[in-house]
Amino acid sequence: LVLFPVSKIFEYESVGSAKHPKWRPKLLPKGSSSQSTESPTKQGAGMRHNLEKKSSEVTRRLNKDRVIAPANVKVIKKLLGK
Repeated sequence: LVLFPVSKIFEYESVGSAKHPKWRPKLLPKGSSSQSTESPTKQGAGMRHNLEKKSSEVTRRLNKDRVIAPANVKVIKKLLGK
């Protein structure tokens, strides 16, 4: 049973200037493009289990993306195939 409209998968949005537009899928996160120049991020540690025991303040803090250390960027990009 599919509850998600299939037409939503094929929606694209124009990003960039009118002279040089870039078309990206709407459903993919902004950092998922292979031409992304943003620094890589990771999810905070501690978000895999025992979330009901942690306060909502702690889970909000842990759920934020963290910037990867500059020393590890080259290795992470190689592992991700970028």
